[in-house]
Amino acid sequence: QLMSDPEERRRYRFTGWERRAGESVYLHAGGALGAEGAIPGYDVVPTSPVDRLVLPEAPTGDALTKARDHVLDMIALEPHTAVMAVIGQAFRAALGDARVSLHVYGGAPGSGKSLLCSFGQGFFGAGFHEDNPMSSWRSGGGDTAVAMNLILSAAGDCPLWIDDLKLTGSNADAEIMRRADQVFSQVFSGKARTMGRREGGMRSNPAPRSVVLSSGEVLPRAGNSLVQRLVPVLYPHRMENGDVMAVRAASRAGVSAQFMAAFLKWVAPQHEKIRATLVEREARAAAEWQLGSTPRAVKLFGALAVGLRALCAFLRELGTRGDVVEAIEERARLSLQGLSRQYDGVAEEQDPVETFLRLMGEAISSGDCHVTTPQGCAPKNCHAFGWRPKSSVTTKDSAGFDEAPSYQPVGPKIGRVNRELTRLYIIPSVAFRIVQKLAREAGQVVNMDVADLGRRLYEKGHLAASDYERNRTFTAKCDGQRGVLCLHLGSVLGAMEPGEGVSGGGSGASEGVEGGNAGSPLPGDFQPESDADSVAWD
Repeated sequence: QLMSDPEERRRYRFTGWERRAGESVYLHAGGALGAEGAIPGYDVVPTSPVDRLVLPEAPTGDALTKARDHVLDMIALEPHTAVMAVIGQAFRAALGDARVSLHVYGGAPGSGKSLLCSFGQGFFGAGFHEDNPMSSWRSGGGDTAVAMNLILSAAGDCPLWIDDLKLTGSNADAEIMRRADQVFSQVFSGKARTMGRREGGMRSNPAPRSVVLSSGEVLPRAGNSLVQRLVPVLYPHRMENGDVMAVRAASRAGVSAQFMAAFLKWVAPQHEKIRATLVEREARAAAEWQLGSTPRAVKLFGALAVGLRALCAFLRELGTRGDVVEAIEERARLSLQGLSRQYDGVAEEQDPVETFLRLMGEAISSGDCHVTTPQGCAPKNCHAFGWRPKSSVTTKDSAGFDEAPSYQPVGPKIGRVNRELTRLYIIPSVAFRIVQKLAREAGQVVNMDVADLGRRLYEKGHLAASDYERNRTFTAKCDGQRGVLCLHLGSVLGAMEPGEGVSGGGSGASEGVEGGNAGSPLPGDFQPESDADSVAWD
């Protein structure tokens, strides 16, 4: 070694944007792309499956026109909300530092969810089709969470397609959902997982550098906080409104990857300037397109909007007719607005408070538990409150008429209702234990504990009375018993038929209950900044 003349070689084991010699270059498994196109001398050797992310030479002339027309055909496909989300994620990921993951779900098996995801992955390599994803969620044939994280750290600035998130009814379902929770959460935060060594010290896995494009039959079931860290994309039916098979064949042949190579070549000379303003651009795009009702939603949908805006700017650069680009921008805006409304609905459905109230209502109605009147008797319409007839045999009175059946409670008692059937007073520990049991059996998650239950119900406006104004507690005193939660009955059992005596509104203390009116949560206003420096594709 002392007498030899060593030759220094630099070998890259990852893909994505890299800064070298003052210039931004995009590394892929076949080399590197820069402002002048393909750059020789880059030895990029990632491990499997990242070695499938190979981009071709950036096309010019008729080849570039053909690639552009292929992308326009893809944009025209329906359902537009799902198609535009997948395309927007691909082009936002190509700009760098993306944190927006998608999960495409719903529809019958074989309806084309995997095909749509293969279109998104096909922008970063040829040969992708519906049967060969980058990774899989399923137990047995899928990758572990640690392996997925290593792939996400090696594959930079692109989507990583993970397929087959579904439930089988076996004990493996919980492990699959924990895996999804870990992967999605790390991508959203951009942080590595740190673990302790048995022999002492710490070990950190590399942080994710790409985003997840997931597909499956169900939503990840890890609670409300996980759903808020990704964009759930409902896929209602097969793709239509175009020649889907022609788009599939062109994507598989690498035409989508050719278009992405040309896009990256266009971005390269201004990449550092774009990268420095991405956060401001996302906030501004979300505000202008009226996307997102929470800070996390603004971040997610603003990222998709920036990706689609960058694509439209590149289409203008290629000489695409102005009315065509304007129609694409309008389609993108409407698609993301529809997706944003779906996101709000899914987030509300997965909210731990709403899940608790829904499951408690189901438990009472089905007879897993019951409530009584203040005197301990059966309420009016007692079948809706966990009471059932003592006998299924119909008996006759002396006149020959059917006798009214007598009722008995079923399951443990969790509380009582008032005489007007407008309030429900529950014992928190008993109700929470029953709800958690039902949630486990149904494969659902209630991400809160019994100590936090009163505050969460108070913030959502479901408490009819509490002692918060005087003693800063969310419980009330009912018939001498403290620690009782006083809810609007309609929040638990919903609206009943007229005359049944259940309503969902009202406030103030009820008879026998000490405490004031329930409060409501303070709105968390989020005002995105909008005066970012302009860059060429604004």
